[in-house]
Amino acid sequence: TIMTNASLETLPAELLFRIFNHLDTYSIICSVRRVCQRFYHITDGYDQYELKINSWSHLHLEKILRHVQPENITSLILDDKWAEADKIEPFFSLS
Repeated sequence: TIMTNASLETLPAELLFRIFNHLDTYSIICSVRRVCQRFYHITDGYDQYELKINSWSHLHLEKILRHVQPENITSLILDDKWAEADKIEPFFSLS
């Protein structure tokens, strides 16, 4: 049996994307992205971001939208408070 020293940093991007599928967008952008330069670039290529806007502050949303390209967002989920018309307009102005 051959033993190898595998780590999260050496996994192929495709496997990391599978892991990202189980994380929330804020964690990917504000934690995973900061681990190393490779992860920074891999998060740019991830195209399955889900924005669940129900508990994020406006500041968190701005930070996410600075780093996530609109074409990489697959779904947008708004809670009842965000579904009000006066709350939706500022969201679209951020992107």
